[in-house]
Amino acid sequence: MVTAAVHDPRLRQLARHLSDRLVDLLEPTYGADRARAAMIFIDGVMWSTQIRDVDLEQSFLESALARILGVPLSLPSAATATP
Repeated sequence: MVTAAVHDPRLRQLARHLSDRLVDLLEPTYGADRARAAMIFIDGVMWSTQIRDVDLEQSFLESALARILGVPLSLPSAATATP
């Protein structure tokens, strides 16, 4: 959708809405600037995976997003956390 939204105004509106919702969800916890930075990072990740046909490593994504949001890196990742 990210790639198609560049050329289709209807999809662009939906893509913006989804990005805005992500910011709305993150902002109360992390603040407006970090929430917007996380949204831009995630949009960029989606674009990168589309044009490179390569998945990024989960550990890289978690580490980068944690730094953007200001989360201590010593927290366990969602993939390794136990209930």
